[in-house]
Amino acid sequence: MFSMKRAPILWVGSGISKRYVEGFQTWDELLSSVAGKFGISPGMYAAIRMEASREVEDPKRSPDLVAMKTASKLSSRLISMISDGSIEPTDILSENDAELFLRGVDPIKLLVCASIRNVTFRKDMEIEIELFSRLRESVPAVVTTNYDTVVEMLFGEEFKVFSDVDDYYGLDSMGVGEIYKIHGTVSKPRSIFLLEEDIKEYQHTRPVISSKIISLMCESPLLILGHSMDDSIIRDTIADILDCFSGGKAAEVSRNIVCVRYSDEDEVTMKGSMQIESRGRFFQVQTIVTNELIPIIEDASQYRRTLTVGQIRTFRRMMVDASLSRNPNQNHRLAFVGIEGIDDIDPERTVIALTSRVYLDAAKSFTAFTNGFPERVTILT
Repeated sequence: MFSMKRAPILWVGSGISKRYVEGFQTWDELLSSVAGKFGISPGMYAAIRMEASREVEDPKRSPDLVAMKTASKLSSRLISMISDGSIEPTDILSENDAELFLRGVDPIKLLVCASIRNVTFRKDMEIEIELFSRLRESVPAVVTTNYDTVVEMLFGEEFKVFSDVDDYYGLDSMGVGEIYKIHGTVSKPRSIFLLEEDIKEYQHTRPVISSKIISLMCESPLLILGHSMDDSIIRDTIADILDCFSGGKAAEVSRNIVCVRYSDEDEVTMKGSMQIESRGRFFQVQTIVTNELIPIIEDASQYRRTLTVGQIRTFRRMMVDASLSRNPNQNHRLAFVGIEGIDDIDPERTVIALTSRVYLDAAKSFTAFTNGFPERVTILT
């Protein structure tokens, strides 16, 4: 799928949750259900959504903006009902969520998070779900716009979750074994990207998010699953990434961005490209249109790590600390064996070995390796 021969970063959209989660609701279904909890009938909700749609310049092209305006109108309606005494927070919110409301968290965000907090996987998708979960053994990181916990459940506790831009700095981000929830998460209702006012916040943080994805893409291609690219925020973020490069490098990056688009048609698999527009600019990304995701998942699973995520994170941290610390030998137990002259040796002839003190003592008795092994070895204990 890619010209780069490395495992891809995954960008996971709501289409994956829709495919794997029992009773998954569309945006309309979710907001209508939430509205019903404080007395908004389906007809009233349809009118509110229609009003929101008329405020969007191109509602068919930007359904995400329609949903956000609808959610904002519902929020205003609910806050007014609470303020005039028509409804008590505890009538519709759990005790914990009612406490969060008193701390200033928007009640619509609380209701949405409560509705999608508990996820049950579909029994009829068990085989594909199991295959998808094995991608944790291949991909270095996952970016997702989903609030729910599907990605965390699929990739396990070994992957560290970053749900706030503030998390990117100083919290041991190593670019591997990480999940970036760029639109927030249900465990932090305040963080979810749901209301019109959140657009301003996202515009403020988007450069940081885009730069983080760019830094990941410097080492890996990008595979987009579960996105139709109808989300204007996603288009803008992809455009930010591609706009950072010029000439042939931009073309190279675009060849390593592959968007998989699902089709219900039988026996359909087509490779091509797609033009996306953002703020008057046009960019190309690669596409695969298919009715079967298993071959895509299996292809991405062909990349295999020789180390676990935990080991890679530990080793990277050790290398960074050993390289940049004021006193690496004392603080990080760094032992050098035959490192003299390593600057002049081809990296292909160099090995970094990580071992225990017992094996280190044995290794110290050797001055060189034979049978094709490097002449210089750095050993971290």
